[in-house]
Amino acid sequence: MRSMKGFVPRILLGIALALSAAASSAGPYPERPIRLVVPWPAGGSSDATARIVARTLGEILGQSMVVDNKPGASGIIGTEFVARSPKDGYTLLWAISNHVTNPLLFKRVPYDPIGDFTPIAVIGYAPYLLAVNPNLPVKSLKEFVEYVRARPGQVSYASAGYGHSSHLGMELLSSMAGLSMLHVPYKGSAPAINDLLGGQVNVYMTTISDLEPHVKASRLRALAVSTLQRVPMAPDVPTFAESGYPDYEIVGYWGVFGPAGVPADVVAKLSSAINNALAHPDTRDKLHGLGLVYEPAGSTPEKFRAFVQRLLPKYTKLIKDAGVTPE
Repeated sequence: MRSMKGFVPRILLGIALALSAAASSAGPYPERPIRLVVPWPAGGSSDATARIVARTLGEILGQSMVVDNKPGASGIIGTEFVARSPKDGYTLLWAISNHVTNPLLFKRVPYDPIGDFTPIAVIGYAPYLLAVNPNLPVKSLKEFVEYVRARPGQVSYASAGYGHSSHLGMELLSSMAGLSMLHVPYKGSAPAINDLLGGQVNVYMTTISDLEPHVKASRLRALAVSTLQRVPMAPDVPTFAESGYPDYEIVGYWGVFGPAGVPADVVAKLSSAINNALAHPDTRDKLHGLGLVYEPAGSTPEKFRAFVQRLLPKYTKLIKDAGVTPE
């Protein structure tokens, strides 16, 4: 029988060489398509903005960006999916404001909004518009408040999900104005708007990009915008501050996260590519048309992390003041 002496070392050497060859043959990130998870249904503003950015981002990175809608549970289903995904930069999350608020609004959220994610870049910010079905006999926020006060519990408002900014914004108004309304949560903005147009709900507040086309077509009536100043997309619509609520302000945001532990070089490449995508004229024009407000100097992972950390105490106070209790 041939001696085994020296055989095992040769096997080990062969394995080492094979692993080395595999490592050396691996190209730079990204080598395959990247999945961008949108935890909301197709058709809403989150989906629309994600697809606009993904198209240009894929061209910059030289790989396909696959937008994957995973709606449900106020965004928790898709968000948890990303939190549990491999930490290689090939599964990313398209997040909105409720990324921070969900743990404040639900008793059981299976992730930490900061600890379980890697911040990559802020995409932008968006003001909200309060709109009613034209069948409601009000033409201003003042008239709306008076109408609701005279009918406690009878006026229904839609939201894109429990804890979504569209929910908190209406709860904040209810708290400030002393209103009692019926909350009807949906699995995203698109189905909420459909029922608002159909008259199944009376009022809805969400991003201008979702509502303004229907306002222009007189299918909906705009009452107020949620920023402290009027916005170019709806210059004739007054702010809540102008309408008697000077402390009212709520603005949505979009940003991209990866799971916790994405390598620093991958994060840096993605952040740079996203900023380049946002600077692309065609992408910028399309997003501006949807009412998106940019970070003037671009975003960084560090700025995004700091931004999210600042939101926690702000929304904690908002939720407490609005009297919203965790479900």
